[in-house]
Amino acid sequence: MKLTEIKEKKETKSKKLMQQVSKILARYFNWLIIVLLIIIFIFSYFYLIKPKYQRLAEIVKNSNKERMLEYVERQEYLNKLSKLLEIYQGIDSDDIKKIDMMLTGEDVHEQLFTQLESLILKNGLLLKSLEIDPKDQGIEGNIAGRSGAGGVSDQEKKISLPAEIGKIKISLSIASTDYSNFKNILYVLEDNLRIMDIFKLNFNPDGNSIDLELYTYYLKS
Repeated sequence: MKLTEIKEKKETKSKKLMQQVSKILARYFNWLIIVLLIIIFIFSYFYLIKPKYQRLAEIVKNSNKERMLEYVERQEYLNKLSKLLEIYQGIDSDDIKKIDMMLTGEDVHEQLFTQLESLILKNGLLLKSLEIDPKDQGIEGNIAGRSGAGGVSDQEKKISLPAEIGKIKISLSIASTDYSNFKNILYVLEDNLRIMDIFKLNFNPDGNSIDLELYTYYLKS
């Protein structure tokens, strides 16, 4: 009997405990739900929302830096263009025409024939032959410096031209000339607005003739 009574007492206590727990849960159920939701929110914020927010903020920050740098670069570029435009507008129209004559476009062969023939005849000389190679001579080659008062140097120099600059080879032979005319034609080529570089010459005093090979340049389209 004693064992049965002990079991019944234990069951009774257990039932009372469960009833008390049930009452507590029923009484504070809403608060428990709120606390649980707060715990879930705190966990989500620190382990899910905050890391994503920080990554997004870093991306936005870097993007703003890149945009600012791009803006500064474009502003500097526009300032340079404005300065160049201001300088260009300040150049006299006659000077612009002279610059255009120094480097004309690709279609220069007929102009060269007319110009060189006119230069030779104006100086009382006879043009025996004039040959213009229509092919571009490339962006690199051996040429001498521009002709000076005493002629040109025999030592050739290799230069590299910008990709947008073309080079044309000209060969001409001049008759009825002496040493004075020889020096004079060098002066004429030197003072000519079009850039011309003599890289080979041969003065024959016995035959009163000059053979010249030179390069001139043009602006590629």
